[in-house]
Amino acid sequence: MTDTAAAAQAPLAETCRVCKKTGSALRRCAQCHSAAYCSRRCQRRDWKQHKENCQPASEPVGCGDVCFNSTNERSSDSTQNPSSKPKPLEKTLFKPFNRLDNGTYLHDRPKQDVYKLLIDTFRLRENDDYEFEGYKQVGIVYKGATHSLEPFRRFLRLAESRTGLLPSWWNGDARKECEELGMQTEQGNWSSLKHRVAKRDIIKRYEDDLTMPMQLRMLGGLVYRREVMGADATSMLRMMVSRENGQVPYLSMFSM
Repeated sequence: MTDTAAAAQAPLAETCRVCKKTGSALRRCAQCHSAAYCSRRCQRRDWKQHKENCQPASEPVGCGDVCFNSTNERSSDSTQNPSSKPKPLEKTLFKPFNRLDNGTYLHDRPKQDVYKLLIDTFRLRENDDYEFEGYKQVGIVYKGATHSLEPFRRFLRLAESRTGLLPSWWNGDARKECEELGMQTEQGNWSSLKHRVAKRDIIKRYEDDLTMPMQLRMLGGLVYRREVMGADATSMLRMMVSRENGQVPYLSMFSM
C-alpha cells in the first residue's frame, strides 16, 4: 500500500475546536461528548458558539475526568455488579451542587437515600485514599479486613460533628440503621462495607451520572474537612454551581 493510500484510510486526528491542536491529551465536552478541546481556556472561548448545538449524548461514552471526558480513560477493576437493582436512590434532588454549597445535600431525602449516600461517600473516599495516597488504615478492606465498619463509624461521628450537614431526623437510631445497611449480608447488597468501590462503579451504579463521583467526593470533603491529596475543591464547586444555574459550561480539567 502506498503512503498516500495509507493516509487516506487512516482516521482523521482529533483537533481542538479553537486552536486546532492535536494529540491524545484532548478532552471532550462532557455534555455532548463530541466537541474536543485542549484546555478550559479554549472551551470557554468556544462556549457561546458551541452551546447553540450542544446536546446531551444519548449514551455517555465514558469519563476519565468527571466533567471533562478523556479520550483515553482507564476502566476500574470493580468487585461488584453496579447494575444490580433496585434503583440507587428513591428521590432525585434538583441542583445537587447548589445543595453541596449551602450544606443541604443530605436534607429533604428519604432515610435510605441518606444512608446509601453516606456509605458510598465513605467507600469512594476509602478507595481514593488508597489509590492516590497509599493510605492503609487498620480495619479496612484494603488492608485485608473483611469489612470497613469501624472506619465507617468514625466517618459517621465526623459527619455528626459538622453542624447542619446531616438532616434534622438523624439520631443514634439512624446511625445504627445506616451501619446495619452497610453490614447486610444478603446477595446483591450494593451498599456493603465488605466491598471496594471505585469511581467507574459509582458512575454505573448511579445510571451513568458522570458528576456523581464529584458529588460524593465533595460531600466527603465536607465531612473530613480535607480533599484527597489536599486538593482545593472550592473553585470546582463554584463552577458546578454556576453550571447548574446556567452561567458557565460543563467542563473541568480536574479529576474529581
